[in-house]
Amino acid sequence: MLRRLVTLLLTVGLASPVAAQVPGVNIAGAEFNGSAMPGILNKDYTYPKTSEIDYFAAQGIQLFRLPAKWRRLQATVGGPLKDEYTEYHKSIDYALAKGFVVVPDIHDYGYRVGTLLGTGEATPVAFADFLHKLLGKYKTQPNLWIGLQNEPHSHTAQQWFTFVQATVTELRRLGFQNKMLVPGTAWTGAHSWVSSGNAAAMANFQDPLNNFAFEVHQYLDSGSDGGDGTCDVGSNNRIDKVVAWAAAEGVQLFLGEFAAGTFAQCMPELTALLTKIHAHPEIWAGYAFWGGGNWFGGIAKYHFSLNPTNGVMSPVLAQYLEAMALAQPAPQLDIMLNDHILKVYVGGTEVTWNAALTIVSNTAGVQWVRKDKGTFAYTQPGSVTFRIEYQGAVEERTRTLP
Repeated sequence: MLRRLVTLLLTVGLASPVAAQVPGVNIAGAEFNGSAMPGILNKDYTYPKTSEIDYFAAQGIQLFRLPAKWRRLQATVGGPLKDEYTEYHKSIDYALAKGFVVVPDIHDYGYRVGTLLGTGEATPVAFADFLHKLLGKYKTQPNLWIGLQNEPHSHTAQQWFTFVQATVTELRRLGFQNKMLVPGTAWTGAHSWVSSGNAAAMANFQDPLNNFAFEVHQYLDSGSDGGDGTCDVGSNNRIDKVVAWAAAEGVQLFLGEFAAGTFAQCMPELTALLTKIHAHPEIWAGYAFWGGGNWFGGIAKYHFSLNPTNGVMSPVLAQYLEAMALAQPAPQLDIMLNDHILKVYVGGTEVTWNAALTIVSNTAGVQWVRKDKGTFAYTQPGSVTFRIEYQGAVEERTRTLP
């Protein structure tokens, strides 16, 4: 006969709505055909569709970087927004309502059409005015991070620092509380962050709310520009110097663009890159893979396309998802045994009994009665060892039962 029946109580803990390092994708389209300015909506460019967000969200993506262009949303500097801004807002509102992080990305390469930012009418105050009109209703939304500019490259590091510092100062004056994603010049390359002068200039950046991350981009081909989808051996190491700089400065980074094709060397390099990112949660706020957006077509049309072809997942997306899974560190487990109560913690948060959580006893005399409910029975007093397995992590605790 069973001497006792003991119930293990696994208390339910609430998980964070998004991961500590938010995994994301870019959904391109609104920046297409930049030479046709302003262009014709749905002929030269398009805004993301909610169906695109749904597709990537179903794969576990939690962050969406959404490119757009200043001139297409505001015809005249200082003037009202064009009506099409509502199309942009539809995507933003939809993703935010589902609890995702959204990054509106002003994809202008440091210009307003032909005017270099910081010159002529393209002043920091004018740029902040545009952002206020476009994004002001989200100014207290923590899941909206503002991508201030995509890949400036014609400014010196000091010129760009002066412009972006003034822009952030003005946005804070206007009441924006959002995380600011601050790029550097020289295409904001991670590999060149130090050599370009960005590191020296941005060491002086100040934010009264201290709610910012420096946005860097890094492709893995020979030119670090994603031109052919290949991956050089050791290309994952290109982020090392900017990570060391960020650690020394005590600041965060955001990998706004990166990608890898399906060449043989790409899977190990991509996995190594993401492993390094996940090894530094105190530095990396998140990352966004390049290549989403229906207008890219399938993999046959663009070597980084994340879009399915005839209902079949893109091999680029499949590789990205696999690399993300491999890069995740085993969760930190802890077990508390107190009288007849066993609690399991993952990363400091209590977890509920679920398919991913396995609890076994490897001690003779202990029998499971209803394992799905965490109930076990034992036939004699003695020492019981509980072995906990959760997403690749293993922890053991021994308990003496009366």
